[in-house]
Amino acid sequence: MSNENSVVAFKTAGLPSADVGQFRKALANASQTIQVAGGNAFLRMDKRDGAWVYGAKDTEVEEGSLWAVNPLSLKVGFVCWNPKGGAPLGKQMVSIFQTPINIADLPNFGAKWDDNISLEMMCTNGEDKGITVEYTANSYGGKKAFSDLVAALQRQLDTDPKHIVPVIALTYDSYQHATYGLTYNPIFDIKSWIAMDAPSPAAAETTKTAEQPAATAPPAQPPVAETAEAPRRGRGRGPVTDVAPEQPAPATQAAQQPAAAAAADPTVRRRRRAAA
Repeated sequence: MSNENSVVAFKTAGLPSADVGQFRKALANASQTIQVAGGNAFLRMDKRDGAWVYGAKDTEVEEGSLWAVNPLSLKVGFVCWNPKGGAPLGKQMVSIFQTPINIADLPNFGAKWDDNISLEMMCTNGEDKGITVEYTANSYGGKKAFSDLVAALQRQLDTDPKHIVPVIALTYDSYQHATYGLTYNPIFDIKSWIAMDAPSPAAAETTKTAEQPAATAPPAQPPVAETAEAPRRGRGRGPVTDVAPEQPAPATQAAQQPAAAAAADPTVRRRRRAAA
């Protein structure tokens, strides 16, 4: 069948007559509703100790990092978890700017639909600067953190509508649960507010670099013996510090070279432990 005949065949398929405006609106709605795997790394809080991690390798969020939340990315909806475990049976989310989903209209998978939230944020400083992550949750703590953020946004719109991007620190609180023991809840600790048109961290860095005056050549210095740069210490829960290692004895120096190379390799930094 030719392409022309294929197009003509759609006229008998019971579809509504073509309307570019309606089609564009329908595509926009679909792009907001359909969830596609991939894209931004997922952010989560480790329930074992309250540590924030992101991505497939559970990279720990850097101590002291700040994250700008995109207020236009806030979504609400529902998720239906499989009682037997594994991936959810269904998940439907919409932007807060769209009509909320009616739970009565969701398909029946034989399991309960639970409220679900999601948002996106970008790191503004430190080693993770410029990284964008997505946080999604249906736990009590996650939904409360989201609700508190929405309430803060509402107050900010009343006082300073030009600065509605919250810059947060990722923290947590904890309490003793009667059944589950020590339980951690996420907290989005708002540190400041910035404008929507503020430059992204990557763009700001580019602008700053472009505006730097040309560096003048330093005066000639007598040659000095080169020393190896100390490898950066792996990040734990505390702040990162650069500490010059002690010089190893000649007999053990060769044996320690692989370990030093691994410490300097950025692909192994901040890898969360495989098991508690």
